[in-house]
Amino acid sequence: MIHHDRTDADLIGLVNSGDESAFSVLFRRHESAVYGLALSIVRSSEDAEEVVGSAFLELWRQRRRVRFVDDSARPWLMVTVSHLCRNSRRGSMRYGRLLAKIPLPDPTPDHADEVDRVLDHRGHSREIHAALRDLREPEAAVVILCLIEELSMPEAARVLGLLVGTVKSRLFRAKSRMQGQLQHLRFEVEAAHEG
Repeated sequence: MIHHDRTDADLIGLVNSGDESAFSVLFRRHESAVYGLALSIVRSSEDAEEVVGSAFLELWRQRRRVRFVDDSARPWLMVTVSHLCRNSRRGSMRYGRLLAKIPLPDPTPDHADEVDRVLDHRGHSREIHAALRDLREPEAAVVILCLIEELSMPEAARVLGLLVGTVKSRLFRAKSRMQGQLQHLRFEVEAAHEG
């Protein structure tokens, strides 16, 4: 049964009632956005695909407890992807340290071209994503919801299970930190407008 006109909350309700086809509609609806965010953080298409699979598996497991914003599961998925990516990066770093102790015959291929293509397609620069990756996880989640997904602070607070004041202070800290890292971009934009 096709349910493309249903909200995410409706689809999860159908899944909970035994209609598993509704879950495939959810997957197709959000897969591209979830993959784009994952790839921008982990910078490997294979790792990003693994994160996407894990995020939707977690959505399936947590389907009775998902917090919706305007009947959408996308904010919940984006925060979940952020958490999973950070865990993946930590695991990759540990694995990398282990591999550094073992001589390898061939270097790992660089996926930078694919990452650049995806980031350029989404209209975000590498510097912005690098600044986002450098944030602490709680601050990154707030930035993703409020600045990328454009949720209001009360909506982000609802998704994260926080007070609005906590979201506001995390967003302020994150913006201050990112602004310091991205200060050079502001000057480049101003110089381009003057010329």
